Amino acid sequence: MRFWNKNSFIKNVGSIFSTKVLLYIVGIVSSIYLARILGADGKGKLAIVTSVYGIALQFGCMGMHTAHTYYISQNRDVIKKCEGNIVFLTIASLVVSFLLLPFFVVNNYILNLNNFLLIIAFLLIPCNLFTMLQENLFISIGHIKQFNIIEFLNNTLYFFFLLLISCFWKVSVEVVTICMLISIIIIDLYSLKVYFGEIEKTIRFSGKFLLEILPYGIKSYCSCLICYLILRADIFMLNYFRDNFEVGIYSLATSLIDLTYMVSSSICIILFPHLGTLKSLKEKLKTLKKVFFVAIPVMIVIYLFLGILSPYVVNILYGKQFSEASKVLIFLIPGAFCWSTANYFFQFFLSEKNFAPTLIIPVLSLIINIILNFNLIPLYGNIGAAIASTVAYGVCFLGMMISLFIYINRCKEKNN
Repeated sequence: MRFWNKNSFIKNVGSIFSTKVLLYIVGIVSSIYLARILGADGKGKLAIVTSVYGIALQFGCMGMHTAHTYYISQNRDVIKKCEGNIVFLTIASLVVSFLLLPFFVVNNYILNLNNFLLIIAFLLIPCNLFTMLQENLFISIGHIKQFNIIEFLNNTLYFFFLLLISCFWKVSVEVVTICMLISIIIIDLYSLKVYFGEIEKTIRFSGKFLLEILPYGIKSYCSCLICYLILRADIFMLNYFRDNFEVGIYSLATSLIDLTYMVSSSICIILFPHLGTLKSLKEKLKTLKKVFFVAIPVMIVIYLFLGILSPYVVNILYGKQFSEASKVLIFLIPGAFCWSTANYFFQFFLSEKNFAPTLIIPVLSLIINIILNFNLIPLYGNIGAAIASTVAYGVCFLGMMISLFIYINRCKEKNN
């Protein structure tokens, strides 16, 4: 599958990046709107809802999004089987979600959400799982346009519904989550229409194929899960030690940081399947070097501007009640740079089927993150959480870089 040539690679990255820039603007507007209309307490509850289904997605997908991308990049004929896996996993996640829901309803203190928000959060799990897997399937076969459309709808449709409803009813966290659920269902139906209309006419579930790709998927799944926990452990620990107000402040800072990942995420979306089509280590390293040459200077400029302008941006756009978020941002920025850069190493190792660095190093980073959060949050609140995250991200970056040098030297020794 050589459609991942140099020109198409640059074009596809540019297309995804342009979409993410547009979504960045929409994200800023929606973030300001939600922060002002929900307040810090309401925004904190919304952050817990999104974190619940976000972490659940990591458990539910079993790394199939990565496995599908890898195997389709090797052989396009397995698409029908991959779509069969997607439908099967979505149904399975729906069943598991409803089996787990009563436990969290009874033990409401764990997540500090009312029953309505818990139900919506658990319904969002299978719907978002289906969307995520479909997006990766489209990416793996070069349907970048459809990927961009789904990404755009996934980030804007709920906000459109929210603005429409706000003309007639008062907006609350419950209303926001209902809009999210309705929009994701519409997006899933659209993605099915695209599959049957533009890709294949049928799907095929193969237990044998699922078992064949499962080892790769589980390994990548463990890596993705640990990485997600590194990014979200601070939210849950802050919620445990402090209150919804501090979670709301911290979630605003992290949401602004997440928006800066659009450069690295745009590149990584295309980089992984592209690396999968390259046969030699030399070609992959050459590609990785070009990515670093372009991406790192861009990220440095973005984070410098964010650090300088954050106090003004936060106060003007979000209001004085969120002013502390700018302080949190300053402590998160160095770690965010390390994390975005480390992601390129992840794509390389996954394309080489070398899972040791993608598992061992994130585990170490997660342990460091939890230990630091446990000690720093009670003392310094959200600032302590930001410091813990930055240290953990830095450890992950250094570990991945060292692992790459070790791997290259081992490959040279084998060839000699």
